Amino acid sequence: MKYTLDSTGTALVNRGWNYEPITPETPRGKVMLLINKEAKRAQVGVLLPSDTHWTHFAPLPVFKD
Repeated sequence: MKYTLDSTGTALVNRGWNYEPITPETPRGKVMLLINKEAKRAQVGVLLPSDTHWTHFAPLPVFKD
């Protein structure tokens, strides 16, 4: 995995792994990474059909075997 520090030097980032915009096709009711881009707040959680706070998502990583 390639990772670097962000511009502030406070977070590790992987520039090859990106959040996707939430669309009507985004799965609901599954555990994933959720973020509100403007609020800069992320969490692991479940996207519910009624959610309007989250703007982007990413699937959870898995262990490389």
